[in-house]
Amino acid sequence: MSTAVETERAPRVAPLKGPLNKDDFLAFIRTIISHDDKVDEKLCDAVFDLFDKDSDNILSESETESVNQRLISAINDLRTALIVVDFQNDFVSGSLAIGNGGAKQNPMEALAPLNRLLTTMPAFDTIIYTLDWHPSNHISFYEHCRNSDRTLATSDRLRKLKPFDTVVFESPKMTQSDKYNEFIIDFRSFKVGNRAIDLQL
Repeated sequence: MSTAVETERAPRVAPLKGPLNKDDFLAFIRTIISHDDKVDEKLCDAVFDLFDKDSDNILSESETESVNQRLISAINDLRTALIVVDFQNDFVSGSLAIGNGGAKQNPMEALAPLNRLLTTMPAFDTIIYTLDWHPSNHISFYEHCRNSDRTLATSDRLRKLKPFDTVVFESPKMTQSDKYNEFIIDFRSFKVGNRAIDLQL
C-alpha cells in the first residue's frame, strides 16, 4: 500500500549572477558540493574556462547566463529521493530491535543524520518510508508453512525451519518510529502485503 502527495519543490541551486571571477566561481561550486574536500580545483578551472568564451578570467553576465542554462538548470532538473527503510518501532526498540542482534548496531545513532537530511538539506522530490510488515498468515512464519494453500519445495523440506514466535503484528510495533522528524511523506510503502511474497516494494 502506498500513497502519493504532489508538492512543489524550491530550486536546489539559485541562479548565478555575473560578473564572476574564478575565485567567486569556485566559492559557488563549494556551496553546491556537500563535501568540501571533494572539490577538484583544476576541474573547476576547466569548467570556468569552458564558459569564459573571451578568456578574460571573468564570467560576464551573458557568460554567467550560459552557466545557468547549461549547468544550474540541469542540476535543478535532477530528480532526487530519500528512502528511509524500516525505521519502525519493531527494529528500533521493540522485540526485533537490531541492537539486540549480532551486529549490535544502535539505530538511534542514525537519528541525527536522518533528521539533518529531513530538515536542512535541499528539498527531495520524493520521500519514501518503508515499513516491514507481514500479514499474520505470511508464508515466512513457520506455523503457516504447511497451510493448505501452499506447499514446500523439496529443498525447503530439508531445511531446519524455526518458528518466529517473537513477531508481534500490527500496532504499535510496526508503526514508524516517532523519534525522527517526519516531513512530507510522498510514499509510505508496506513492503509485504501478500502472504506468499517475502519482499515487495
